[in-house]
Amino acid sequence: LYFEIGSAAKVEIIESHLSLNDQATQTNVVAELNVGDWARVRHVKFTQDHADSVHLSNVIGRLGKETDYGLFQVTLDGGITRNQVEIRYDGDDAKADISGAALLNGKSHADLTLVMDHAALGCESRELFKTVLNGEGRAVFQGKVIVQPGAQKTDGSMMSKALLLSDDAEFDSKPELEIYADDVLCGHGATTGQIDDELLFYLKARGISDKEARALLIQAFVGEALELIENDVVRDFLIERTVAWYEKD
Repeated sequence: LYFEIGSAAKVEIIESHLSLNDQATQTNVVAELNVGDWARVRHVKFTQDHADSVHLSNVIGRLGKETDYGLFQVTLDGGITRNQVEIRYDGDDAKADISGAALLNGKSHADLTLVMDHAALGCESRELFKTVLNGEGRAVFQGKVIVQPGAQKTDGSMMSKALLLSDDAEFDSKPELEIYADDVLCGHGATTGQIDDELLFYLKARGISDKEARALLIQAFVGEALELIENDVVRDFLIERTVAWYEKD
């Protein structure tokens, strides 16, 4: 997929990759975006594959002056899912929000490799990723923010959070900063944990069943990321899908 987005354009891109039967599949998809000056782009990608499927995805973005690009990726289960995202700031004062959520059960494996390459003045990047793991699910997050020489006034923030519902689940996180300028504001963080027992007790003490209480806490955890989706129809659809995921057991 190649998108040549003109100056001052407003564009919405919605991708969905779904397994419609019980057969294993392999998907290889590349989306390349060349975003012109002052353009505004919202890009949502949703993947829900068969347990034996392989999904390989690349998103490559080049941002012009004062552009505003948002990418949100949702992954539900699947076999092996690998998402790679590379965003380069070629114009000054551009903004990008690259976020997402993954909910993995069984032996699903998903990894994300993200590179935010700041090569212009005064650009901003925001990244928030939420992952919920059950069964033997495994997720890997590798995120890097690069600030090139001369890319002063860069403002970058990266956060990855994981919620483990099983002792056999695994989450590996490797956030990085590579900074070659001296007037920047950049930070990153990562957390991994289980459902808070005190919050669970609080809900159950008010007559909510254990299963319902856990579902509410998972919904609240993932909801922080899903609320970043601006399109109401798309956001409601993805919320319904995630609710169905943690209610199915």
